[in-house]
Parts: sequence; C-alpha cells; structure tokens
Amino acid sequence: LTTLEQNTASGAHENNGIGSHERDAGSLAKNTKQVDSQPNAQTPQPLFGLSWSQANLALTAFRQNHTLHFPFVTVKEDVTAEDLYREKPFLFRAIMLIASPLPRSRVVKMKRNTLAYLGYRMLVEEENTLDLLQGLLVVAAWAHTCYIDEGQVTNLAFLGLGYAHKLEITQMPLSSPEQASSANQSGTSGLTEKMRQEVKTHSLDEQCCLLGLYCILSIISIKQSRSNPLDAAHIDICCNNISTSQSTASSPALEHFVRFIEMSERLSEGFGEPHERTLSRPYAFLLEGNGRRFRADLERLAEVATRNDPASHHQMFQLYHKYTLVRLYEPAVMVADHPDEGVAPFVYLLICLRNCLDAIRSFFDLLLSSPPKDILNRSIITTDQAAFVMVLAARLLLIDAPGWEPEAARQALDLSVVLGKIQAHIEKAEAQHMEAMQEFAALAGDTLSEEEMAEDNTLGELATKTRLLKEWFETKLEGEHADKMPSMKGNSMGTRDGENEVGMTRLGGLLNDIAWNFRPFGW
Repeated sequence: LTTLEQNTASGAHENNGIGSHERDAGSLAKNTKQVDSQPNAQTPQPLFGLSWSQANLALTAFRQNHTLHFPFVTVKEDVTAEDLYREKPFLFRAIMLIASPLPRSRVVKMKRNTLAYLGYRMLVEEENTLDLLQGLLVVAAWAHTCYIDEGQVTNLAFLGLGYAHKLEITQMPLSSPEQASSANQSGTSGLTEKMRQEVKTHSLDEQCCLLGLYCILSIISIKQSRSNPLDAAHIDICCNNISTSQSTASSPALEHFVRFIEMSERLSEGFGEPHERTLSRPYAFLLEGNGRRFRADLERLAEVATRNDPASHHQMFQLYHKYTLVRLYEPAVMVADHPDEGVAPFVYLLICLRNCLDAIRSFFDLLLSSPPKDILNRSIITTDQAAFVMVLAARLLLIDAPGWEPEAARQALDLSVVLGKIQAHIEKAEAQHMEAMQEFAALAGDTLSEEEMAEDNTLGELATKTRLLKEWFETKLEGEHADKMPSMKGNSMGTRDGENEVGMTRLGGLLNDIAWNFRPFGW
C-alpha cells in the first residue's frame, strides 16, 4: 500500500485548490462526524468546489449511466446529494470524483483528496463502515476515468479485500455440518438447495459489495495471472441470495455480471496455472472437448442474460459474450502464430481460427453500434475488452499457418477500416465529454479556461493508442514480413502495472502477458 500511504501523507494536509471547505483529511472526517451528529444543522456547501446543483447532476448521472456497468453499489432514487453527503460521506466523494465531468487538473486534485480522506478514515481512524467499502469499490471500478494507474487499482482492490475481512463479510457462518461440507464445493453445480436459501447474516448491501469486490479482484487477477482470493462457493451463495430478492431492480443484471466473471475464471483455470503453462497447454484445453462444453455453457448464459434482463443491459452482455468467445479461441491464435514451437496443426485449429474471426467481427459490430458516451461509463469489468480484441485481431490477420488464408480473413475483416471507425467513435465521445464539461461548469456560473479545455484526457489517450495500433498494423501489412509479428522475447515482463514511464499495458493474455505487451505498438 506504499502508493496509497504516500498519497495519504501528502494529501491529508493540503487544500488541493478544490473548495474552501477542504483543509485536510483529518478535519474532513471530523467535520463529517459533526454533521452526522447534528441532523438539524444546515447542510454546508458540497466539497471539491462544486455547487449542490452540480452534485445532484453528478449523482443522477451515476444512477442513470454508471450503475448499468457496475450494479454492485447503488443509490436510491429518493436520496439527494445532500442526503448522501450526510449519510455516506465517502461514497459521496467517490461518486463526485468519477461522475463529475471536469478537466483533468481538477479531477487529479479530487483524486488525491479522496484517497487521502479514505486513508485517514480507514487506516488512521480505523472506522468500520460500509460507506468506506462502497466508495472504494466505486473509485476502483472507474479508476481509469480519474487517472488512477493499474498499480494503484491493485492497491485499492486488496485494501478493499482486507477491509471486507475486517467487516466480516467475506464468509458466512455455516448453520450445519452439511452446509459446511457443501461449501467446500465451488461452482453453481455444487450448491445444495439448503445453500440456495437466503442467508440473512449479512445485509443485501453487504453482499452486493462482496460481489463487486469479487468481480474487481477477478479482473485484476486474470490480468496479472493470479487466482482470485475470494471463495467461489461463498460468492455463489451471495449471488443466489440477491437474485431471489426483489429489493432492487438491478438484481438480475448483477447476477449475470457475476456469472460472466465466473465463466472467465473457469476459462483461465482451464488454460492452466501460469507457472505451469506452456504454449500447447491452453490449446489442449480446446482439443479435449472442453472448448465445446464451455461454449455451450456460455451460449446458455448469454441467452438467459439477454432474455431476462432489461434491454439497457442486452448489448453489454452480448459484448461480454463475444469477448469471452475471443478469449476461448486465443490459444489457437497463439499456436498458429508460433509454428516453430512444434505444435502440430490440425483441422480443428483452422475451425478455431475461423470461430475466433467470427467472434471478433461480431464484437466490433456490437461495439460500433453502441452509443459513444458508453466509453466513459464502462467500468473496470469491461473497459479493457475492446483493446484485447483489437490486438488479437491484429495477430490473427497476420498469421501464416498451413491451410489458413490470411488474405481471405483480411477481406472478411478490414481491420484498418474498423480501427479507423473505433478511433472516430472515441473522438465523438471526446467531443460529447467536452460539451458535458462546459454544461457542468455553466451550472455553477463558470466557464472552462482555454488551458482546461486543452488538457489531455483518458479518451484522447485511448484514441491515440487506437491510431498507433492501426498504423503499426498497416506498416506490417506493407512491409517485407507483413505476416509476422515482431519478436517480443527481448522485452522484460518483470515490469509491473501502473508504470507511467514505459506505458506498459497488461490485458491478461496467455504466456504471462507476452502477447499483450503493447510496446511494439507504441503504447
């Protein structure tokens, strides 16, 4: 937790230039306690230099846009920003941080202040409250929108895990030896009817938080070739409890998010432990018939998710479905791209490559038909999917394997055109975000300065990365060795997440992420 502790130390005693009410994290916590103890006291101005109209607009945006992509932390419709500030001061700060359309410089200051406040209440005051865990999940889920790097996200996620242990919500007391025996079985198939009955030890909000933490830890673990530290059987109990509850409209979507995450973890387990993984091990998973069984289970989940959930979630789950299919066939692309490794090609290899191409095309069609504004609203669960699919598409279209026709594949998927459309999609979202920033500032009677309007943002960086990948792919097609990927054997994989200097991005590919080292693309 070095990075977070440094931020706490440096940020807990500075104004940061946002709002006259913030002096240091300690006084913030004390002021919050005073407000909580005086329910009739007049509500002060909101934090971060925002007006209450801006705060309420950010809260509305969070409800309408963000919770679709991460339904594990919600705020009831009848709760105003003032109410949330009094009742859950850290969740209020977290929502303002990720849902307020503000220039980069202000967001960075808000981020430092928010993390300092979290550190003070959680690590110094040692408070035990769900407010802190809910706010932490919100910050971690949309960290990419507020300039928190991947190393810091890992810090936050495991800080959240430790805090969940402290709140005693990571395990449920077992009421009988039979349940204790059944709890050792992981996966939904091992659940008994007794385990499916609602366990009232923890509130639904607490169980939702645990499921959200499970999903975040799963995404991080897959990207870093680790195992999820949370117990799958306990997660299934919580998931079933919430799915049978009628207390929240987000319950069906919440359950299906968890089920898709479980499918991703099942796939990673099938590919083998990272320390024992060889080039042929994941491909053997497909050859042994596991691929067909996995795909059948995935198709059933996708059909249920799009049938039972509100229409607003359909496209999101369809994208997750196609993305998971691309991951399923990734071993075939790896084998075909490394003929020197001695893995014999089979007819089934060509079938897998064609299936992968079909899944990639479907993914891109769905992605480009989604509203541009969704790019900023996506949470950690889905935000890296497009980059993963784009890079695998480039690898697939540059393969030269027996029986594989790269020219026909490139005609079926014109990747240069698709990447150009994705870049335009991102730029359209960037223009919409700029308009939203101007409207948000106008609510408080302010205007954006030229310097603020010219500041870089996450969308601009994403558009640049897409352009660089497009240029790299076109260069490879035009070059003498257009059908070969550059050798990555000389690149050190010891570098960890969040290194701003080298800009490494890790997206959870096979072979300890060698496939997804983006340095060759200029990222």
